[in-house]
Amino acid sequence: MNQKSPSPAGVRVTAPARLHLGFLDLNGSLGRRFGSIGLAVDKPETRILITRTPDFSAAGPDSDRALKLLQKYTVARATSAYSAVVEAAIPAHAGLGSGTQLALAIGAGTAHLEGHALTAYGLAQLGERGARSGIGLAAFTGGGFLVDGGKGERDTAPPLTVRAEFPTDWRVLMILDQTRAGVSGAAETQAFTALPPFSDTAAAHICRLVLMKLIPGVKEADLPAFGSALSEIQEIVEDTLQMLKAVALGPVPQLAGWRTACARWVQPVSAKVPGGQRVSRLSPA
Repeated sequence: MNQKSPSPAGVRVTAPARLHLGFLDLNGSLGRRFGSIGLAVDKPETRILITRTPDFSAAGPDSDRALKLLQKYTVARATSAYSAVVEAAIPAHAGLGSGTQLALAIGAGTAHLEGHALTAYGLAQLGERGARSGIGLAAFTGGGFLVDGGKGERDTAPPLTVRAEFPTDWRVLMILDQTRAGVSGAAETQAFTALPPFSDTAAAHICRLVLMKLIPGVKEADLPAFGSALSEIQEIVEDTLQMLKAVALGPVPQLAGWRTACARWVQPVSAKVPGGQRVSRLSPA
């Protein structure tokens, strides 16, 4: 953590949701497990106004969790108390990374107001994020289409291995069932621990699809290649992740049933608006 110049009395932090599109390697025989594919999206988002106040307080959606995070991040180093007004929140337990983005937004905002610079990975360790996936951290710091290298032996978040610009004229159709909530916390950890064995052959094929088809599809804006590769990846992991599909895939379309329909249904459009390029923002209150 490095010292910075004096900071304003308040700051507004905006953090993007992320889609978790699948895993590279649920086997882990090479020494690294999981490996995630993901995408930062422009909607929904978490937006928080943090200001210096006499006492700690929080208001708005997810305010209980926001207050706990405020106190956790500042208990050892704060020069004052803070208030957080959650102006917009990513839906919780919906597979969109709400907990990670809330923790990173509050951590980054309070560190800025305290005059410190703290990396997203430092914030993640402080907030105990990134246990399996580094996609949420990478979405916060840089946005785009993302692939991480999986969880190794070190007690750190997985390293980001690929970040690519997502074609601005592609769209993602997201269907969110608000009557259901995904697994989280201890139940999520237990479910991942209980996953059945995953073969080396399946993991190797997924990695080949990612390297030779999915990433080139993004780089060359080849939607049929991207859609068919993602469909096949999700077909491979579908049986293994039946018990986890609510949390691992969340509201991301279940492309295993669509096969290459993604490439037919989601057609490029002419409007140039951000797709997967969303990145977190800090601005004076």
